[in-house]
Amino acid sequence: MKSKKTVFRLYLTIERDEQFINEMAADGWKLTKITLGWWYKFEKCKPGEYICRAMYTNAKEREGICELLTENGAEIIKFEDPFFSGMYIFAVRKSDLGEFELLNTIDSRMAEYNTKIKTHFILGSIFVLLGVILTWLGVAMSISVTLICGIVELAVGALIMAPGIYYIVKYRKLKKEREIAE
Repeated sequence: MKSKKTVFRLYLTIERDEQFINEMAADGWKLTKITLGWWYKFEKCKPGEYICRAMYTNAKEREGICELLTENGAEIIKFEDPFFSGMYIFAVRKSDLGEFELLNTIDSRMAEYNTKIKTHFILGSIFVLLGVILTWLGVAMSISVTLICGIVELAVGALIMAPGIYYIVKYRKLKKEREIAE
């Protein structure tokens, strides 16, 4: 029986990440590390032995929150991602210590979505721009390989930008929630 495993998952919200990690914990797998935001590393544990909580935060608050969680028996999970590494906190704690919650305020979730919107649209725009240039060169010079590469770049750019639209919708809903709450 394997004592460690790596699982690939790509989720658009931190709530779905947390749900997946807790489902794995219920099946007897404790989260040990997250790489690139979609490679989850687990080690075998007793089913239901751990609970996970996740939140988005800024660099100023991160250290204090991590310290508080550690003092209350939680282990901070290493999250390696070149774009979002300093912004997420994933914490696991033994379930026999009782429930624990992280404060995911409307403002922190809005900040998370705003960052993701910018990231997806900036990266997507780079691919789209490169695709336009390659497509134009391919047509102008009658080079089919360049044309095909340009079309592929355009498609990749559109795929990268697509989640940004999802985040815009979520951001607007949260903005309305905040206005109603005030």
